[in-house]
Amino acid sequence: MFRRLFLFALGALFFTLLLLPALLVRGCFLRPPAGGGTGTTIVLYHAATGRLLRLGLEEYLVGVLAAEVPAAFHLEALKAQAVAARTMAIKRMKRFGGPGCRHSPAADLCDRPEDGQAWLSAAELRRKWGWRYPWLYARLARAVEETRGLILLYAGRPIEAVYHSTCGGRTEDATAVWGRAFPYLVSVCCGYDLFSPRLHSTRRLSWQEAARRLGLAGKVTGPPRDLAILARTPSGRVATLRLWGRVLRGPAARAVFGLRSTDFSVRAQDEDLIFTVRGNGHGVGLCQYGAEGMARQGVDFRRILRHYYPGVQLGRLRLD
Repeated sequence: MFRRLFLFALGALFFTLLLLPALLVRGCFLRPPAGGGTGTTIVLYHAATGRLLRLGLEEYLVGVLAAEVPAAFHLEALKAQAVAARTMAIKRMKRFGGPGCRHSPAADLCDRPEDGQAWLSAAELRRKWGWRYPWLYARLARAVEETRGLILLYAGRPIEAVYHSTCGGRTEDATAVWGRAFPYLVSVCCGYDLFSPRLHSTRRLSWQEAARRLGLAGKVTGPPRDLAILARTPSGRVATLRLWGRVLRGPAARAVFGLRSTDFSVRAQDEDLIFTVRGNGHGVGLCQYGAEGMARQGVDFRRILRHYYPGVQLGRLRLD
């Protein structure tokens, strides 16, 4: 009897570890979210191949979540991300008055984060996740399916549902980053992301490299003696930085020096400039690790979204 039970358990383990994932990947049980009608089809420009891909909107969103957040996040955090990503997609599609994809006039959306939001195909996800692909894909598909059609509205219009990785305790006002105010993209308190692996980072550059990045190679002869942070935004991020007689806005300094965020301090040490950075991303809108922290405390996706986008309403997109 014991041997028979042992062989049965061994067979079940073999099926679970080897055969079941193969069946799922081959599509016996795993399905992407259904398109839901002809109106939900989008054309995506795939930068790596230059191809135009036709996808259902909800299917596309699974690839966005896979590229933008850890698939192991709490389901409510994934749902919040799904709604934000869906809103951002709708906001950028030409049929809704958006700019479309700048790389191809025939495309609704691009797949690069600098053009809106990143996206990964099923083939890319299989390579990335390996044997975990069926379970991780299913988690993301569930988050998309359980928020099907939901978007964020302000005054009846889809919002600019921007998001970032880690705010470091407080999100940023859009005005400080892009010079344009949005009533729902204001600085809010966030003490939920302090476990983020991207909370702290250090960047060390030689003064020669820093000067080169500023276009000052050969024009300066030593470390900047006037190095100083002149002002910070109300959220604590750098508003203006001075070095070698130049004054840079925080977002420009972040881009030039390759920093994770504008919440930094800087000092000169020997031949180097050392940046101590807090947070990751522009800091505006949804904080992804903050959403995860809230979800772990039992907060649902609706409350998460209303926290990071004050004054918005949840509406349902109807394309069919």
